Amino acid sequence: MDNLEKELEKLKRTEENIKVRKHIATKGDRSILEETEEDRARQRDQAVEADLVERGNTVIRGTERAVQLIRHRVGQLDSVKNVPYEELEAMRLETADRLALLEE
Repeated sequence: MDNLEKELEKLKRTEENIKVRKHIATKGDRSILEETEEDRARQRDQAVEADLVERGNTVIRGTERAVQLIRHRVGQLDSVKNVPYEELEAMRLETADRLALLEE
């Protein structure tokens, strides 16, 4: 089993090296050498979120691992249409406090 894991890791490194060489050869840009896995993950997450927004969703969070969207039914927000922002914010904070109490 250890040999398979080592072989898989070796293949992943080889694949990454090929990607880097291809990028440098085609674009002549060496900035990819300073790019970290975290940077690449962030770019993928941004692409996921941008795609969701492009499709007309209101995105709370969009990553490769999880997607949180706000879905509203027609007329669902009509009840708060004329409520002042300060009052809405107070309602939100009160709800957050109650939620925190329930989670304890």
